[in-house]
Amino acid sequence: MTRITIALAAMLALAPITASLAEEAPASPAARAERAGRGQPLTLEEFVQRAQASAERRFRRLDADGDGVLSIEERRAPRRPRAD
Repeated sequence: MTRITIALAAMLALAPITASLAEEAPASPAARAERAGRGQPLTLEEFVQRAQASAERRFRRLDADGDGVLSIEERRAPRRPRAD
């Protein structure tokens, strides 16, 4: 009887932990997109802001010497692989 009580108490104590681990399992791409705000309606302003931020990041990656200008060599340079 004591073993059953201890086992039952352990199961009840671990239930919230087990539930939280199940919720933290790798999510599908659609679920990750929804949490990141993607998959929701966008205004023109939001769309432009996201596109501009993405273009600025790409420009900084391509601008190897950091002078704020993309030279012909920088534009033709092989692309670095993405860090996914």
